[in-house]
Amino acid sequence: MTPVIGHYGGYRKTLSFGLTCLVYHATTLFCRRNYNYKNDALGKTVGQMEGAARSARQNIVEGSSRAGTSKETELKLLDVAKASLQELAGDFEAFIVDAGEAPWSESDANYVKVKGMPFDDFASNDDLRHEYGKHILAMRARFAPALENEDPIVGLSHVASLILAFVAFSALAEPAYTNHAGNAIAGWPVALTATHVVLQEGGSSGRLGGTPRPTTNNNPPPPTTYPLSIFPESEQRRIAADFGQPRIPVAVKRAITGAEKAMARSRKRAEKGLCTQEESDAFCERSEAALKNYLDKQVKEGTITPAERKTLGR
Repeated sequence: MTPVIGHYGGYRKTLSFGLTCLVYHATTLFCRRNYNYKNDALGKTVGQMEGAARSARQNIVEGSSRAGTSKETELKLLDVAKASLQELAGDFEAFIVDAGEAPWSESDANYVKVKGMPFDDFASNDDLRHEYGKHILAMRARFAPALENEDPIVGLSHVASLILAFVAFSALAEPAYTNHAGNAIAGWPVALTATHVVLQEGGSSGRLGGTPRPTTNNNPPPPTTYPLSIFPESEQRRIAADFGQPRIPVAVKRAITGAEKAMARSRKRAEKGLCTQEESDAFCERSEAALKNYLDKQVKEGTITPAERKTLGR
């Protein structure tokens, strides 16, 4: 029986949520250090900045939680999270310029350094809230000299650079994917906008909500998504499966194609009289058995799922 509610949650395992948590904590600390009743009497500046940081964090949580019943809602909430981060970066940029400084250049050594700071994977599946709290505290301590620097210009420059690097990356049509190693930023927008990838042309509304997006002059709307190829293979399969598009690993496809070609060659040899029909049948029978054992092993090892196995017709 197909479950009514699909897969959801798991946001604590994403790099996007972890880095957004760091941005949130850096923002609240900055506001406590630099604003008071004298320079923000009504609390509007603090409210806007902390609100944007909280919006980014909590919309990832809510989007992930809603994924089981509505991919469209998940996508919209993740988009809100991304926009909130951009709003926050705008506030930081204004603060830096107001202090008589210019935001860092993308070639600045500090900008390059903060992009490459490693953020560890969170792998625990037990006592999630407690263990994730410990994980974030450890990562916060690692990033604190940059993101929570007592010099407000230095601290905000680091946080703004982190956010803007993410925005610049997500604007690329076919960015190279780097999974947590080397460049921590590379994994962020991929995780944050994962559901974009399988929507292909025409945006999200038609695919997710059932209502086609309107077109003009009989031309389809431009593509608004990333190619699935920017994801590691395991993530490609998970996303594609969520949208009912099973994606078989290349190695498995090659094994099947190789076996089928070998059996086809054997049958042709029998037709040409280069071997007997019995020899050809025996070879094909052995090949089918070997292929079945191979696919059974792939399912057992988790390389492909039973559902993906069915789509192969074997």
